[in-house]
Amino acid sequence: AKRKFIPGISPVELRGRTLLDPSVPGYEVISRIIDAMKSIDENESQRSDAVQVYAKAFRDKSTSLAVPSFALDTDQPLLWFPVIAESENTAERITSALNAAGYYSSGWGRPLLFPGVADTAIFRLDQALCNCPVSKKCSDGIILLPTRVSAEDAVRIIEIVSGAES
Repeated sequence: AKRKFIPGISPVELRGRTLLDPSVPGYEVISRIIDAMKSIDENESQRSDAVQVYAKAFRDKSTSLAVPSFALDTDQPLLWFPVIAESENTAERITSALNAAGYYSSGWGRPLLFPGVADTAIFRLDQALCNCPVSKKCSDGIILLPTRVSAEDAVRIIEIVSGAES
């Protein structure tokens, strides 16, 4: 009632509305942005290193997981490294194993209005897309691997993914 806690996705947002009125960021938020900009080169370098580790691991090993080609062939500092599991259950198992080990992972990148909405028409989402088996499988199976990790942590993350995959 005091709006001290704002959920990641509120019920009103699932209905196509906003929880709060738009506002200008406060001094604390602006200060954090300025501080973060001072270390942007380091941040981007760390993310690029993690992307390189992930890409090499997924190029070199046989796996049931799919990786979009852009992620295998880039040196960009991606915010997340996308992997697609064969099923939502496998994606959830891998995500849970990563989170339990302290590496935040998510299915947030699932494009079919994750985590669901009250009425897809509000968002103008073509129902045919939702019913397309390939689109649904890709959306349900997305796993986002963190890239704000050291190269050593990226290797450990690959080990956790491999262990939880089957």
